[in-house]
Amino acid sequence: MLIKRFKMKLGTKILCLVFVVILLFSASVGTVMLKEITESMKQMATEKAKGDLALSSTYIDDVMSGDWQVKNNKLYKGQTQINGNEELVDLLGEKTGDTITIFQGDTRVATNVMKNGERAVGTQASSEVIAAVLKKGKRFYGQADVAGSSYQTAYMPLKDQNGSIIGMLYTGANQSILASLTQSLFTQFAIVLVIVIMVSVILVLLFTRKINKRLNALKSAFESAGNGDMTIEVSDKTGDELSELSVYYNKMRLKLNDTIQTVQQSALQLASASQQLSAGAEETNQASEKITEAVQQIANGAQDQIIRIENSESSLKQASADIRDISANTAAIADKG
Repeated sequence: MLIKRFKMKLGTKILCLVFVVILLFSASVGTVMLKEITESMKQMATEKAKGDLALSSTYIDDVMSGDWQVKNNKLYKGQTQINGNEELVDLLGEKTGDTITIFQGDTRVATNVMKNGERAVGTQASSEVIAAVLKKGKRFYGQADVAGSSYQTAYMPLKDQNGSIIGMLYTGANQSILASLTQSLFTQFAIVLVIVIMVSVILVLLFTRKINKRLNALKSAFESAGNGDMTIEVSDKTGDELSELSVYYNKMRLKLNDTIQTVQQSALQLASASQQLSAGAEETNQASEKITEAVQQIANGAQDQIIRIENSESSLKQASADIRDISANTAAIADKG
């Protein structure tokens, strides 16, 4: 079964093309921009966490004198017990805007990180953090899992007076904050994209309307020419390809008019010559009839002559026979005498 081919006007094709180009360009730019912004924000969050880690460590050292130590299976800073010290982590969290956690070993003993509506006390750090900080004694910066959520983090080891690592100090920014900021930027980008598309559509519509007007003028002229009317002249002085096409059409129209006039004149001359030939043919026909009639008469006269000659020949033969008879008779009489 044949399917009727879907047809679109030129303006619609241009509009669709511009729309697709804008969407592809925006999608490409948006993807790259979103990736770059996300990475930049993660980097910024990590740098902030690093700064807040140093600030928190300095603040703890300033307000709590003494070394880090473990007594009675509890973590202390000097004489201050850290286990369950919500005031300290809440204060640091308020000053930095980050999540704050103090670890005894790999276990959270004071934190403002929430899990299922409660502080995530008693939960462990991720394995990659434990390997870097507790085992290697290095600081850890970057994305890590914190109580089941992804954060941009900064960790540092806590050492006692003997240099042994007994815990960790953590600061971090929740990924949900970054996601919220990214979503906000993406929303703004989408709004700008919609505005750009709307403006582009309006501009394309104005442009295609003008193009369609010029194309319709050419179309009307060609339709009239197809119907035999070569009197319509197209005027387009914009200087682009359509203007050149109009100029070529006008030249073609003039050439065709000249050709048509030449053909018409030739047709008239041909008609006149045809009439003359017809008249000549008529005269020739009449002469031929007269000649035929004369020939027929001559033929009839010749036939009469032949008949007369034949009759004369018969008479001569009869006369010859009679003469022979007379001669014979004369000879016979002479013999008898």
